[in-house]
Amino acid sequence: RQEQIISFQHPDHETANWPQQGLKL
Repeated sequence: RQEQIISFQHPDHETANWPQQGLKL
């Protein structure tokens, strides 16, 4: 689970896409 969080939090180019995935997770 931590790997997924770091996955979308690490890339700054996916910052606009990480909130959507965060809500899904």
